[in-house]
Amino acid sequence: MKQIFQGLLLLGMTGLLTRGAILTPLPRTQAHPAQAGVLARREALAEVQAIVQLHNLSLPPPVVTGSPQATLAIAQEMLTPTIQAVIGNRQVPLLVDTGASTTLLSKALVTQLQLEGQTIASDRLTSAVAGRDCPSMEATLHQLPPLSLGGIQVDRLRGLAFAQTEIPQDWAGVLGMNFLQAFDLSINPQAQQLTLRPPSPLPRSQRAQAIPLQRQLNVLVGPVRINGQGPFTLLFDTGAEGTFISPAVAKAASLGEIPQEAVRVRGFCGLEPAVRLSIPSLDIGPHRLSTVQVIVLDSAVIKTLQVDGILGQNVLSQFEQHWRFPAHSLPDSQAQGSLLLTAPN
Repeated sequence: MKQIFQGLLLLGMTGLLTRGAILTPLPRTQAHPAQAGVLARREALAEVQAIVQLHNLSLPPPVVTGSPQATLAIAQEMLTPTIQAVIGNRQVPLLVDTGASTTLLSKALVTQLQLEGQTIASDRLTSAVAGRDCPSMEATLHQLPPLSLGGIQVDRLRGLAFAQTEIPQDWAGVLGMNFLQAFDLSINPQAQQLTLRPPSPLPRSQRAQAIPLQRQLNVLVGPVRINGQGPFTLLFDTGAEGTFISPAVAKAASLGEIPQEAVRVRGFCGLEPAVRLSIPSLDIGPHRLSTVQVIVLDSAVIKTLQVDGILGQNVLSQFEQHWRFPAHSLPDSQAQGSLLLTAPN
């Protein structure tokens, strides 16, 4: 059996995708010809950085008790949904990340809680990272003390801590799919609220509007059309601020004539070249968005996930979201969830 872990600084429970990337414009002489003289300011986007596969590691699900539903405030200064939880009598900020297959812990939180974990042998790690500066990957598996989210109590939740990096933005950790799949998840960016509620079937009246989600490596993928072409399969990721597509998608969607800005993505293990551009249209379910900024990245991160790209919060945060997750008891080929997006009034 193989599981992969990804999430914030890392992309979740089935492959670890680290984010926190910095986009740095290349020198003017290296910019795309159509972009002559146009270089954006340096910008932090919190994006993809690494994928790490953990072999022969099977994690039991956490035990959830208490209230069946909790509505929590989202940090107003963040585009990605960040909430406050109580762990071991400490109030800590956690990123809610559908792109993370497992929960991730900061080194600071591990130290504060004095956690003792299980070291993951390096021969059980296979990585695909942005950059080439990491000679090896080291991880430790920890079991958290009881965690509280409103009236919801969570016991025996396990998470990973990595030696090579620290989770950015002072987050104590990332709640990944090993936790989220026990709930329906509603996110209201305008009201700055996130609600966890018991799983429910998709009402028949909403089936035509909902976007089908498939579980792949324990994260969620779904269809998106770009510039009228596709559908392409993207990872739907609440923990990514931006949207990424592969060069193959850019070519298939005829984006070659659109002005581009050459940038470098600062990833988990160094820099990788990429380009930034605005696509004319993006269709997600029944909704069409115009002039959407994306990063075209030719990286092992996207290749290892076997997707066409990553859909982030620059798109998702424009809607109220109701996530229904695939049943974990079913194989990926049979497990389907859904995402209902509602445009704000």
